[in-house]
Amino acid sequence: MREIIESINDFVNRRFRAGQSRGWSALFTIAVGGLLVIGLSVFFGMAAGVMPWWLMIGVGLGPIVLIVTLRWPLASMFLFFSLVFEAIPARFIPGLGSFRVYELLLILLFVHLWFDALWRSEPFWKPLGQFRVPLLYLVFCLSMSVLYVKFYAPNPNLLTELRGFVCWLSLPILCLLIRTRREHHWLVVLAISVGLIVAMYAVIQSFTGVSILSSRLEMLDVRNSDVTRSIAGGGIYLMVFGLIWAVMRWMDFVPRQSLGNLAVAAIAAAGIAVSFGRGVWLAAVVGLLFASWLNRGARGFFSAIFAGSLIVVVALAGLSVVKPRTALAIVDRALGVKTEIEQGGSYGWRALENRQAFAVLARKPLTGVGLGGHYKDRGTLAGGFENETRYIHNAYVGYMVKMGVHAVLFQVLMVFVFGAMLVRLRKRIKSADRPVFCAAAGTFVVPAITSYTQPEWITAQGIVVFCTMSVLVLFYLREHATAPVGGAA
Repeated sequence: MREIIESINDFVNRRFRAGQSRGWSALFTIAVGGLLVIGLSVFFGMAAGVMPWWLMIGVGLGPIVLIVTLRWPLASMFLFFSLVFEAIPARFIPGLGSFRVYELLLILLFVHLWFDALWRSEPFWKPLGQFRVPLLYLVFCLSMSVLYVKFYAPNPNLLTELRGFVCWLSLPILCLLIRTRREHHWLVVLAISVGLIVAMYAVIQSFTGVSILSSRLEMLDVRNSDVTRSIAGGGIYLMVFGLIWAVMRWMDFVPRQSLGNLAVAAIAAAGIAVSFGRGVWLAAVVGLLFASWLNRGARGFFSAIFAGSLIVVVALAGLSVVKPRTALAIVDRALGVKTEIEQGGSYGWRALENRQAFAVLARKPLTGVGLGGHYKDRGTLAGGFENETRYIHNAYVGYMVKMGVHAVLFQVLMVFVFGAMLVRLRKRIKSADRPVFCAAAGTFVVPAITSYTQPEWITAQGIVVFCTMSVLVLFYLREHATAPVGGAA
């Protein structure tokens, strides 16, 4: 509102110059501003009896978000992260038809940056470096699948599944926005802060049973029916990022930072623990060990084993005092892998999904079932949720069964480009940059592993994690490379 009134005032000042009284200018500005305020008040007053409260809030905040997006894109990314990872819980955010608010915000920001680059005659795709290749291949795969569904295998779920890939726009957006040390540091702080907020939500949910996040809040299992499992979705990877970052800084042995590092590690570890996800636990250990090896070689590897063991022992000891049953359930969950495999359970359902998906691929290797298509045999369903016939846990098989066998090449290219960057930077990265560099590398590994049992390459939160870790590492390559930015050696 203030900017609008100032614009009106500037306009009027230009009209009332050449010796004319400034009093008329001020009077005219006050009159126009007053009429604008009165008009908006009348509009919202009349709308209050017709429009739902959430729509009125959206109409009121819409122009503000638009102005912020156009003037301060980084602030928009802060809002985007808060929405997509539910630092601002989704239950407080109204839906806009089939779209989510963060998806529309991301599209708006993408269009703004694209037109801004055109206006400045700057290359839009160049900051992506070698990530251009996998992204262009993804666009090709999506386009072919859309055409296949549209003309050969129509289904009503095309837009729903296609919408999930919108978050890949965060990769070019972040590449354009994160260009200086200050912006890079801002992204690191944002990722860790959001991860810690979600971790605290998860712990509160597990301890109290009060639902905050939109992810499932459920009884752990039959033997631990009195323990609540708090699932935080893709936010758990930001917790992993914070945990690995804190351990990497601990390896630098800076006494004045030890307390802060310990606090970050403790909160992140608690959030990871109450998810009771064995796949995430195992992948987080692998990611931590990989990051430690990147940081200090074999010495870092063994230091990470010691630090990780210490974190686990301290966390279990603390839980044994505060919540003894949760501590026992964590141990039982960690040691129950053999029982899970023998009895079937979630492992059995995932194996059945993969078998049915490969049966479809044997018949349709080039196209799969298409985006939104069903691949499961309805006679084998558990009846657990609405979209069970088209949902798949394995993200690698998911790309193939939805877009054809060739679609997995996108994921291979993303991992290859990221790995090539690590190879080029490992010996050249500055000591002060190693905690973030190694934490980003280790965190990228975690969803890449869990994608065998969770669709992290498909979910909005998982995609944003992949993009964020890629941009954090790509920034260092830009600083060190004398040739054009690229990931492949």
